[in-house]
Amino acid sequence: MQIDSTLKQAYVETFFYIDQTIGFSSFCVITACNPRSIILSDEENLRRNSQLESLLQLNKTLHLLAGDINLEWSEASYAVEISLQNGLDLAKAFDQNAIYYVESGELYLAFVTGEIENIGKFESKVKPMP
Repeated sequence: MQIDSTLKQAYVETFFYIDQTIGFSSFCVITACNPRSIILSDEENLRRNSQLESLLQLNKTLHLLAGDINLEWSEASYAVEISLQNGLDLAKAFDQNAIYYVESGELYLAFVTGEIENIGKFESKVKPMP
């Protein structure tokens, strides 16, 4: 699977909208919405995220929105205290292209193909939930 440069740039430019402090130092940000960047209905995305949430029940999680700076697009997502590998396994199971991984404040874009890129400080990408 090849990710085109426009899609990759959209991932890099994503912000995280939260309404409380994330209380764990390493975690993944994952969604089940819009698999392989194919836009699904709100109902289908909700169903998929409900399935993902049921798998995350035993982990520390926080609901958030991942979206562009103006929230012209966003996806309901989860910050979840799991390893990078477990996050990638879930991403593959839900046909996602990539997840975000945060460790010691650093934000990584991790593609299911194995490519991982440091894209800066997580705190620089956090915005208050609207």
